[in-house]
Amino acid sequence: MNFYANRTVSLAILCLVAIPAIAAEPFQFQPNDRVVLLGSGLAERLQFDGYFEGMLTVACADKNLTFRNLGWSGDTVWGDSRGVFGSRAEGFKRLVKDVTEAQPTVLAICYGENEAYAGEAGLADFRAGLLALLDALKPTGARVLLIAPPPHENLGPPLPSPTEYNSAQAKYADAIAALAQERGAGFIAPVAKQGTYLSSLTTNGFQFTKLGAWLWAWDAGEQLGLVGPDLGPLIELDAAKAAVLAARRTAVADVAWDGTTLRFTATEPLLLMPPQPPAASLIDVAPPPKSLPGSHRVLRIRNLPAGNYELRIDGEKQDLADQEVWSRGLALRDAASVAGTAKLRELAAGKNELYFHRYRPQNETYLFLFRKHEQGNNAVEIPQFDPLVAAKEREIATLCRPVARKYELTRQK
Repeated sequence: MNFYANRTVSLAILCLVAIPAIAAEPFQFQPNDRVVLLGSGLAERLQFDGYFEGMLTVACADKNLTFRNLGWSGDTVWGDSRGVFGSRAEGFKRLVKDVTEAQPTVLAICYGENEAYAGEAGLADFRAGLLALLDALKPTGARVLLIAPPPHENLGPPLPSPTEYNSAQAKYADAIAALAQERGAGFIAPVAKQGTYLSSLTTNGFQFTKLGAWLWAWDAGEQLGLVGPDLGPLIELDAAKAAVLAARRTAVADVAWDGTTLRFTATEPLLLMPPQPPAASLIDVAPPPKSLPGSHRVLRIRNLPAGNYELRIDGEKQDLADQEVWSRGLALRDAASVAGTAKLRELAAGKNELYFHRYRPQNETYLFLFRKHEQGNNAVEIPQFDPLVAAKEREIATLCRPVARKYELTRQK
């Protein structure tokens, strides 16, 4: 008996929804955009793994994007979770206030995962609620990106079958797609790539594992036209002519070939797309795994004489391969970029935690609500999170800046 036979879960489970294509250009991010993520559990959890924010930051490294996560587990388009001890109306009022104070230029809105439990009978109310939310947020002037939450994964007993929920969720996703088209908003469909994995993509049918979150972020990036096999960093040179054949996400200068060593300078951001979580195992994947495109820097050198060539970047040894491998293109190890990407995710997680405490302090009952007569004087400390958040964002911006690096590819004796 195959040990993995009962553990294998197909991503096709997450592809039950056929979303109609929207005849529009991919959503475009602009320089200095402030992206505010709004929604329920899926949106809230995006602040922890950093894959979606990291992907957008790397893909738009020249645009200085900043992010504010206003996701709130259990929330709905009516702001139900945000009322705390108050009414739905108060929760909605707080939702609008929090978004306004976050000063968005882009609103990435992901609702529908909780509302879909009402089934088809609740669909009209959900559509009306989402329209009312968009109208209430219109004064911010932010461009809108609507995100349809994914269907639930079938993990088998003792967990319930997601068939009934997913049937309803498909209709909610269709409604979100139609509304995006009506309003001229961007749209991310809940479609994941087909493939088979040794581990499930969720912990309980709807909360992503690290692998699930990574795959969802990649799929969202592909729908936005930001990631893909032909969008990762690439340098292609002709050694014999000391000429640049192609350069993507980098600027190449000072190419020189002396018959033994190829030298050039590449000015490029160190950041790469967050790599696939190392603990996950993939088998029988179609299309191929995405751990290379965008997650590595590819160097391709044509017309090298026969021999083995060692690459150094800024004097540090990187890779050793023969001329045939270099001609096909090699995904570089590039330790500096790996470290830079890990640092980006670390900074983003730290910044998100600080902002969480800023807009949603744990002891807000004592700071702002009916017990503020006891400790309300401490409310003056809450805005003190702002410079801490800004400091993290400056560090992220520094990571995004291109740096000039010296490449040397030398034939070994």
